[in-house]
Amino acid sequence: MVKFKNEIDKKLMLHLHPLILMVLFDAQFYLSENYNYNLTVTATLSDSEVDKELGRESTTHRTGRAIDLRSRDMNEEMIIDLVSFFNDKYKEIAAVPNRSGIPTLIIVESDHLHFQINKRYELPEVNSISDL
Repeated sequence: MVKFKNEIDKKLMLHLHPLILMVLFDAQFYLSENYNYNLTVTATLSDSEVDKELGRESTTHRTGRAIDLRSRDMNEEMIIDLVSFFNDKYKEIAAVPNRSGIPTLIIVESDHLHFQINKRYELPEVNSISDL
C-alpha cells in the first residue's frame, strides 16, 4: 500500500500525469512482491513558491511529471534493483536530464528517489497550489 508523508500530497496526487501515477503503483507492486515493502510518497505537485523554498530548478513537480519517494528506510540492494529495473522498463517515457542526455526515470537523491517522466508529457504549470 502506498503511504503519504502528508495529506496535502495525497490530495495533490490527483493532479499528476496519469503515466507518473502508473509508474508509482507499478513500483509499489514491484517492491511489495519482491521486498514486502510499502512506498512513502514525500512530494507530488508543487508550485513556483514551494520550488523556490526547496531550491528546485526543474519544473517537473510543477508540470505534474514527478513524484518523490522516501528512501531512508530502503536498503541499498532495493534501491539499486528498483533503479536498474525501472530505468530500463520505462526508458521510453523517462525524462532526459540535460546533464546526462540519457533517459532516466529515477534519480537517486540523498534522502529520496525522484521519479520523473519526459517533458513531452508535461501538464500546464501550476501557478499556485492553493488554487487547486
